[in-house]
Amino acid sequence: MIKSITLTLLLTVLLVSILPAVESIPLIKTPLNYASDFAGSLKIKTISFDPSDTENSFNGTEFILFRQYLETKFPKVHATCTRTIINTYSLLFKWQGSNTSLKPIFINGHFDVVPATAAGWLTDPWNGTIMDGFIYGRGTIDNKLIVMSSLEAIEAMLTANYVPKRTIYLAFGHDEELGGNNGHKYISDYLKSQNITAEMLIDEGSPIMKENFLPGINKTTALVGINEKGYLFYNLSVTTPGGHSAMPPPETAIGIIAKAALAIETHPFPNYPLSVINSEFLNLFNETNIANVPYLSSMLKTTTAVTMFKAGIKSNVIATSATVWINHRIIAGSNVTYTLNRVRELVNDSRVQLVIDGSKEPSPISPPSAQAYKLVKKSLKKVYGDIRVVTGQMFANTDTRHYWDLTPNIYRLMPVVCSYAEFSTMHGYNEKISVDDYMKAIKFYKKLILKFQTCGQQTTAPTSYLDDSDQSDCDC
Repeated sequence: MIKSITLTLLLTVLLVSILPAVESIPLIKTPLNYASDFAGSLKIKTISFDPSDTENSFNGTEFILFRQYLETKFPKVHATCTRTIINTYSLLFKWQGSNTSLKPIFINGHFDVVPATAAGWLTDPWNGTIMDGFIYGRGTIDNKLIVMSSLEAIEAMLTANYVPKRTIYLAFGHDEELGGNNGHKYISDYLKSQNITAEMLIDEGSPIMKENFLPGINKTTALVGINEKGYLFYNLSVTTPGGHSAMPPPETAIGIIAKAALAIETHPFPNYPLSVINSEFLNLFNETNIANVPYLSSMLKTTTAVTMFKAGIKSNVIATSATVWINHRIIAGSNVTYTLNRVRELVNDSRVQLVIDGSKEPSPISPPSAQAYKLVKKSLKKVYGDIRVVTGQMFANTDTRHYWDLTPNIYRLMPVVCSYAEFSTMHGYNEKISVDDYMKAIKFYKKLILKFQTCGQQTTAPTSYLDDSDQSDCDC
C-alpha cells in the first residue's frame, strides 16, 4: 500500500514537472489577432451619457451590437456557458464547475463607457486604432479591458477542453458610469433571488503602477483595493427676489450660496491616522509625499469637492436663485449621517436649502488575511513577475457596492501596467493600453481562475495542460 502511494506521488511529480507552465502555453490567437478583436469592441459606442446631457441620449442599439459582437468572437463561451441577459442589456455568464460544494468566484466589469470626441486625440476614439504597439480607443482601460480579456481567457481554456471544479461567473453591467442601478444592481438582485453567494469577487480598481507612478513608488506596484469610500452628493440652493444690479440688496443669492460653499471647502474633514487606516499602500510613502499628492492625501480623510455652480441670466440682473453642487467621498470609519450633520453645521444658514442627490455608506473592508486575497496576490505575481502587491483603499467607487452581501472577499484591480500619465488617459484623451498589457490581462484572468480551482484540492496529476499544479504556491 505504501509503495503504491509512493509510486502515485512520484508519477504525479514527474507529470507535473514535464508539463509546460501555464504562462508558457501559447494562447489560441496571435497577439495581433487578440489586439484586433479587442479593438473591434472599442468601435461600438456603448456610451453612458450623463442625465444632464440634453443633446445626447442612451442608444440601446449599440449595446445590443456589442452583445452580438461577443457572440461572434467567443463561440465556445456562448456554447458552453449559460448566458443570462439582465434588464435588457447587462450580461451574466455562468461556467458551471464540476464540484457544486465549492462557492463560485466572480469576475466583474462593465462595457459602458464615457463619451469622447475626436478633438484632442491622436486618432479617432471610436476607430479602435492599433498604433506603435498600443490599442487606442474609449474604453481600453475603463472598462472593456476586463470584459474582453476575461472572456478571452475562458475561450482559450474551453478550447483546451478545460473543465473547472469551481463555478465561474462573469458579470458585466451596462451603466456603471451612471452608478450601475440598472445594470449590476439588477444582476445582484437576480443572484440574491437564486440564493447565490461567492468565494470571491474581483472588479475594476487601481492600475498596476509603474515605478515613479507617484513620488515614493520605487518598484512596480499593484494596489489591490480591499474597500472603497462611501459618498454624499448634494446641492445647496438659495432663492431671493433678485432685481436690478444698480440697486443691490445687502446679500445676493450668489453671495449667500458662495459663502456656504466657501465654509464647506475651507473646513476640510480631519485626517485619520495612518495606524487607523491600516493601508499597506500608504505605508510606502513618507508624510511629505502623502501631504503633497492629492491621490494619496485623499486616502486619509473624507474629501470635499465643489463641482458645479449655476446662477444668473444676465450681467446686469441680480440672480433670483443660485445652486452649487458638492461631492464628498466618505472614508471608512465615518458615515453619511456624520458628514451631513457637519455640512449643516458649517453652512448654518436657514436660507440655504440642501437636497441630497445620492449617498452610500463606505464599503466593508475585505480581509487581506483571507485565502482568496492570497490567491489574487499570487496570480498577479505569476503573471507580472517581481512586483510589489499591497492592499489599500480604492480611489473611487465601483459597482462592487451592489455585491456586499454576496461575499466578504471583494477585491478591486485594473490588470494594466500604467504610468500616472497613461492612467490619466482614462476618461480623457488618447485612452490606450499596450498590446503586451492586454495579453498579460488575459493571462492574469486565466491564472486567477486556475488558482481558485486547484489550490487545496488537487491530489492527482493534472488532466489538462492548463491545470496549475504547483501546490506549494497555494498557501492552502
